[in-house]
Amino acid sequence: MPTFLEHYLKLAPQPQPRHSSEGIVQPDDPSFSGFIFKIQANMNPAHRDRIAFLRICSGKFEKGMSVYLDRTGKPLKLAQPQQFFADSREMIDDAFPGDIVGLYDTGFYQIGDTVCQAKDTFNYGALPQFAPEHFAKVRAKNAMKQKHFLKGVSQLAQEGAIQVYKTPYEETILGVVGTLQFDVFVYRMQAEYGVALDIERMPHQVAKWIASREDAEALRRNSNNLVVTDYKDRPVIISK
Repeated sequence: MPTFLEHYLKLAPQPQPRHSSEGIVQPDDPSFSGFIFKIQANMNPAHRDRIAFLRICSGKFEKGMSVYLDRTGKPLKLAQPQQFFADSREMIDDAFPGDIVGLYDTGFYQIGDTVCQAKDTFNYGALPQFAPEHFAKVRAKNAMKQKHFLKGVSQLAQEGAIQVYKTPYEETILGVVGTLQFDVFVYRMQAEYGVALDIERMPHQVAKWIASREDAEALRRNSNNLVVTDYKDRPVIISK
């Protein structure tokens, strides 16, 4: 394995410049910056930990350094950084452009967040997200598990693999690209949150975001349309 990794490093491309809201950011820029590209819940089921994965784009990462989150403008400290290899993990003290660092997350980060050392923050733009093509209503089989159900849905949705919508009657609808994601979701809810699910597939195939709530009300009159809201409370129309 060490021989393979040594040759891989020789063949792999160098860190590349990246577009941002303030222009091109070079990897040798001394000011630290990076973005969150993945969030994974329950990395260690015994501790229910949640890890946000940060890709470093410029500057030097140092354990405990203070940075700013572009989405909120608030400062935060990057404590307890980790790097992963297969099923092992280790604490690190520093990292460089091209490296990926795992950060403990209590729900503070979102996919696409940019963190910057400079107080005048910028962002690397939203990550692409595929539109769902399959939909299903989900509910907990045991109503006494509703609190765990809501927590599990929220945390798994924040990983970005599924999209969650709410109907006017507070029903939960999942949107996915491939139907296998339904099976994965049902399994993880049972294994990680102890919640067995009832799942009802829907005939709808398209989700479109609506510019205004007035338009949503007009579209609601079509029996083929279902108007729901996403996690940001934006109106979405789901059509057959």
